[in-house]
Amino acid sequence: NTPESLWIPNVKGLIATGSVDCIINLIRYSLREDSTKSPSMKTRSLPNYLLLVPALEASLPLSPYMDPSRSSLFSDTVVKMMSLCPERGDIASLACACIAELDVPGKECSIEAIYNSIQLNFDNKNCLVNCFKATRNAAKRGKENVKKLEEKGFLKLASTYIERPDFDSEIVAVIWDIVRDMIQAVPNLAQSAIRGLLMGNISTVIISNSHDLTLGSAGCLLLASLAPSMSPSCIDEKLVEAISLLLDNFEIGENESILKALAALSTVEAKAFASFCNGKVCRNATSIVSHKFSKQSSKPVLNCVWLGCSIVAQLAYGSKECRTLLIDAGVCKALAMSLNKTLEWIKKVRKEKGETDPNPFSALKQGLLGMICLSSHSLEAQNELGRNGGVEIALNSLDIEGQIDLIEPALLALSALSSNCKQNSMKMYTKSCIATVAKLLALKWEVGPETLLSATLEVASASFQFEDKNFNKKSPDFVEIVESLAESASKCAKKWRKFQAIQKRVCFLYQNLALQGFSAALFKFDAENSILKAMEAHSSSTNVQFQALQAIESLLSDKVGSILNKSTVSASKKAFLSLCMTKSQTKLKRDKTLKAAASIGQKIFKIGDFSSNREVTNRTTK
Repeated sequence: NTPESLWIPNVKGLIATGSVDCIINLIRYSLREDSTKSPSMKTRSLPNYLLLVPALEASLPLSPYMDPSRSSLFSDTVVKMMSLCPERGDIASLACACIAELDVPGKECSIEAIYNSIQLNFDNKNCLVNCFKATRNAAKRGKENVKKLEEKGFLKLASTYIERPDFDSEIVAVIWDIVRDMIQAVPNLAQSAIRGLLMGNISTVIISNSHDLTLGSAGCLLLASLAPSMSPSCIDEKLVEAISLLLDNFEIGENESILKALAALSTVEAKAFASFCNGKVCRNATSIVSHKFSKQSSKPVLNCVWLGCSIVAQLAYGSKECRTLLIDAGVCKALAMSLNKTLEWIKKVRKEKGETDPNPFSALKQGLLGMICLSSHSLEAQNELGRNGGVEIALNSLDIEGQIDLIEPALLALSALSSNCKQNSMKMYTKSCIATVAKLLALKWEVGPETLLSATLEVASASFQFEDKNFNKKSPDFVEIVESLAESASKCAKKWRKFQAIQKRVCFLYQNLALQGFSAALFKFDAENSILKAMEAHSSSTNVQFQALQAIESLLSDKVGSILNKSTVSASKKAFLSLCMTKSQTKLKRDKTLKAAASIGQKIFKIGDFSSNREVTNRTTK
């Protein structure tokens, strides 16, 4: 119980004055080793155990503080000693306890001596725990040691021990640490660990020891390292139950490793994972996300909240049932508040330290994906996310410098939040939002990718979906923004002509801009030609044809001057006839088609003679 500050200087002083060298010489002397020669050890007499035990006991507190060269020499000496007296559990235990504390990065170790000690002392708990700790130290030293462990059959030995009814939880935790270190050094070993008995044993052991945080954390960290190599069939009810029990028993900040496992498993296959998750898991995830934190919160607490965001996103994506359970647990408010706090944390820490910790950015990305899934579930979820700052979170995520991977989920979140929700769309009808989207489209129209452009056009369209009478849309600087948007949209339509999703969204943007009174900007950048080309390129796509027809109708409705010419009328006719003859359309879409056609028809017969085409006349009259 003596404070470290009192004894560590003594330890360092002893090392500095040569005590380790004395101990190494003493061990060599006790092994009857002549340091000037190196004949076979087999010819030597038995070691002097009376000297070895106190020598090792004296080494134990010194081991963590030895410098690399002494650590290496001491390690070689002790391992050689173990190989000479493998049957002595007391020696093996002390020797392994010393090895476990050494810091010898990249140094190969005699796995044979340690492994023999494990096998010979399999029923000696005190010795075995130190032997496994020494093995853990060896496994951390690199691939060569790990390969030796694999060749010796360590995974099978580990499974054999864990299957014992009288297993010791401390030893199991160390074994799981060793396997995790082995996988980190040689990733291909993960498949061997999954195929063996280790995988099934993890759930069983955790369930029967769910109040043991050390054991639970070791098992969860191993699960997290195995997850990238798992198939969906590896996830079962028992595994989810084991992690749920741990979540119930430990507070936020303590449970980081547990959440790492849950987050990793959820990415194996979200639907498989969600199928085994119940109300308790969803409530736990919501509770973690709703934890109030600040920049002063400890790193484990922050990491737990951020992992919670990832878990919520995967649950929301995984199944309709989980979305319902999450929403009932209050996840919309909790997630929005947590993401708001995360944004504040990122901006403050970046300003003060320039820190680029990947965890908050990952949480933000996953949280945005979570909002997309929850928004698609119900209008109620859209409203709740919107009320708690969901739109602002997505907009602010677009402004974070250097985080390209946030742009697409932020755009998709804005699109999902504004779908069918007027109050959220109105929040997007702001100069800053539209300027951000216009700037993004101007930067990306040529390089894409297609998914990013589709999302950008979708948000641009949604921003103009509902008119805000208090907004001065005629101000010169705003008109300039709209013109930039119209120009980029036309360039985008030309460059990505073959992509239906982009053509449909360009037409939708044109429609909304025209309805808001910005047809002049559209005519300036040849919008009508973009619409016609879209109709030509995708003559068999009812979605593109329908949206193009709506865009033409909107352009005609704006009192800027007629754009009707023979090609416009011809394209309108084709779209109209194609849509009217498509039986699969919904009633709402069919009614909108006929309304658009009637509106276009009025203009057609005013400016052009198409009476000879009886089919057009009959259809339009209908």
